[in-house]
Amino acid sequence: MDTTAPVGRDAFRTCLEEVAADDGVDAVLAVVMPTALSDPSTAIAEASVSKPIAAVLLDQAESVRMLTPGRPCYGSPEDAARALGHAVRYRAWRDRPQGQVPELPGLRPADARKLLAAFLTRHPDGGWLPPRQAAELLAAYQIPLIASRATRGDQEAVLAADDVEVLIGVAQDPLFGPLVVFGPGGAAAGEPGDHAARLAPLTDTDADELIHATPLRSGHGHAPSADTGALADTLLRVSRLADDLPEVAELDLDPVIARADGVYVADVRVRVSPGEPRDPFLRQLR
Repeated sequence: MDTTAPVGRDAFRTCLEEVAADDGVDAVLAVVMPTALSDPSTAIAEASVSKPIAAVLLDQAESVRMLTPGRPCYGSPEDAARALGHAVRYRAWRDRPQGQVPELPGLRPADARKLLAAFLTRHPDGGWLPPRQAAELLAAYQIPLIASRATRGDQEAVLAADDVEVLIGVAQDPLFGPLVVFGPGGAAAGEPGDHAARLAPLTDTDADELIHATPLRSGHGHAPSADTGALADTLLRVSRLADDLPEVAELDLDPVIARADGVYVADVRVRVSPGEPRDPFLRQLR
């Protein structure tokens, strides 16, 4: 038997369908090399496969093209494997519980809007809120502030051995609106990649994922003992503030001290700018 003979289109299509039908197979990656006698890529386009399938055509000039709708063909196995990995992560993200945006007691958005409007009347181009007004803005959303513009020594004085210092911030994306940023802060601040971000308004699931996906560290090297419920509540309140007040161009709470008995903001900086209208349809892409 000649084992070097090219596999016919029908035989290759049947092979793909049988492999994909196996319960132990989640996706199919077919690597082919067309010859003068056979072009297996047509079998990939015609195969009746209900699972994700990607083709690699080794002599293909393009990095990626479509054989049929839903059947991508790549120029290298590495690109195809990477694309399948992205698809798996996207599916996992789509399938995860979405959660809900909870009702939060004690919010005073009207007072916050009045404060920002008064500041912008005096400073039409915007700017940084004075510490007292920044504290009043947090108070309107029941975000506890224990100090403002504290020195590093003052902050260390109030830290217990197992307290965790984190950063909670708000940044405005020009397309999608406010992002809530979370990660290690203060003395525990690490590399920029340690921080994560989600679009506001956060759901309860978003807040929980931000906390548990971030490497939290005690400022003194002890095992952290933080009230994650209070930390999630603070994230949700910051998220609501950001969503209510497009004039808040930048908000930086660093450090936020997370303890076993609650969460306390040690320093706050808020930059205000004239609010710009958002495209409501872009917000639906989250």
